[in-house]
Amino acid sequence: MRAARIEVRTAFSVAADPEAPEDTPMSVVSLNSEADLQGVLADFAKTGGAALANVIMEDFAKRLAAEFSQEGAGAIPQAAISAHKVVWRAIRAKLT
Repeated sequence: MRAARIEVRTAFSVAADPEAPEDTPMSVVSLNSEADLQGVLADFAKTGGAALANVIMEDFAKRLAAEFSQEGAGAIPQAAISAHKVVWRAIRAKLT
């Protein structure tokens, strides 16, 4: 087996949303994450893994924002992620 190492650094900040109405205060959460991949993981990232990870994280961010924006509106239905759509979005992102 080939060895693989990963180091991830994540930082976040929470600030008041300046565009939110005074009677409905909201927050903006900024998240910054950096990963250092070595070994077989670095090879995977170079051959398209990073593009796939970006698509998956974009989908996660959209779903998380939707869930928090529906405060008190009940659970948001969970849909499975289509592997075909994820790969296609990653390919399009690499080509544009």
